[in-house]
Amino acid sequence: ATLREPYGLSPPDAPSHLGRRLPLEVLARTGLARTGEEGGAAALAFTGHLRRRDGEDLLVLITRPSLPPERLRGAVATLQAPLERAALLDDLRVQGERLARRGEVLQDLVYAFSHDLRTPLLANSMNMRAALRGAYGPLPETYRAALDNGLEANTELLALADQLLLLAKYESGEPGGERREVKLRDLTLGVIGQLTERAGARGVVFEPELDGVSVHGLAHDLRRAVQNLLENAVKFSPPGGTVRVTLRGHGDEAVLSVTDEGPGVPPAREATLFGRFRGGGAGGGTGLGLYLTRQIADAHGGTVSYARTARAQSVLTLTLPRAGAG
Repeated sequence: ATLREPYGLSPPDAPSHLGRRLPLEVLARTGLARTGEEGGAAALAFTGHLRRRDGEDLLVLITRPSLPPERLRGAVATLQAPLERAALLDDLRVQGERLARRGEVLQDLVYAFSHDLRTPLLANSMNMRAALRGAYGPLPETYRAALDNGLEANTELLALADQLLLLAKYESGEPGGERREVKLRDLTLGVIGQLTERAGARGVVFEPELDGVSVHGLAHDLRRAVQNLLENAVKFSPPGGTVRVTLRGHGDEAVLSVTDEGPGVPPAREATLFGRFRGGGAGGGTGLGLYLTRQIADAHGGTVSYARTARAQSVLTLTLPRAGAG
């Protein structure tokens, strides 16, 4: 009931009411009330209440009003909307700060998980390869097959750790790294060479038709984007299928298309194909690969899209600005 800053304000050319305790008559009602005697005359004040989200109302006090109470009530009522907007903005600010803190914690956890996961996986892969080379003597074929399966599982987990680490960087808006000219043809051929053995185990073959096209960006990230597209095609190609990889330059753009003969994506799920943790059809699994590819494409000023051809083939297309374009 005492006027204090910042809620108690007085014009510089008027007597200050700060520190003044309001009489009960003013606090108990809304509208005109007597506040005392000034210069031998009754002093009037108009009071109004503004509701706040925390339940503590604000008191509006207008001393010596010259307008009728109806006009004053309308004037005070106009303050309610901006007060509620201010309270809403305060809530949004607090929630934003809370989400930012949670995001930082999650990002740190992903970094730690990715780094800590790689060390034992690499050590395990090294031991299994040594065993397959005969470092521990002859091995039964069934055990060699088990080691091969273990190596393949390790490879997938290492790829997942790499994608999580890269995704955390893009989600934070700081992918980092020095951008330079990247020869997309050489990069794609390198990925094809890396995946040829895995594709061959399923009877899948690559048919590359690649023009010499360069883009400007982060080589490691672009390699991951291309690898995600090719791994997706190999995974969903039928045994004995063909994955056609084409790279062309169209004006200021480099267009990489990956075509496979897999079952494709149900129309109802096409809209969420490049989202996080979507499942089913092409791009299944962890639900991170195509989402990360889209993030990388966006960060490089490009796009990634999906289409189904009349010949029942699935086509994933990565489009990037060519180096020197624009």
